Amino acid sequence: MSHRKFSAPRHGSMGFVPKKRSQRHRGKVKGFPKDDPSKPVHLSCFLGYKAGMTHVVREVDRAGSKVNKKEVVEAVTIIETPPMIVVGVIGYIETPRGLRALNCVWAEHLGEDCRRRFYKNWCLFVSFFFFIFYFSVISKVSVKSQFLVLLELEFRL
Repeated sequence: MSHRKFSAPRHGSMGFVPKKRSQRHRGKVKGFPKDDPSKPVHLSCFLGYKAGMTHVVREVDRAGSKVNKKEVVEAVTIIETPPMIVVGVIGYIETPRGLRALNCVWAEHLGEDCRRRFYKNWCLFVSFFFFIFYFSVISKVSVKSQFLVLLELEFRL
């Protein structure tokens, strides 16, 4: 019987560990750009999925290079960005310990696709989901008045 040597090169790249199934299907934003308070409120991130790769033929415009004004083949990544629908706004207030959520303003009409994402067992209790939310928040206070309260106070979106 033969035996394995004690030292051997590793099998596979460490760039792809852990080799297991993803825990969430939808991606998660892990890094946000530094916020500049002098600029107006803007979108800070947008989700995209790597759909694949292909190649393109393009003309290089790099003076002094050997391939200047010649066609080269380059690899490109295709990123799929599904349409984004805004369902609410959260206003943050500055505290000595950092930002704190002040108020959350939901849209008046949330689609079924949106409401499905908040619950795992949608098919069991369809009629109860967001039932309390609609009758407690939306009916008493309008969305416009909630949003004006956020605008009157000094806050960050």
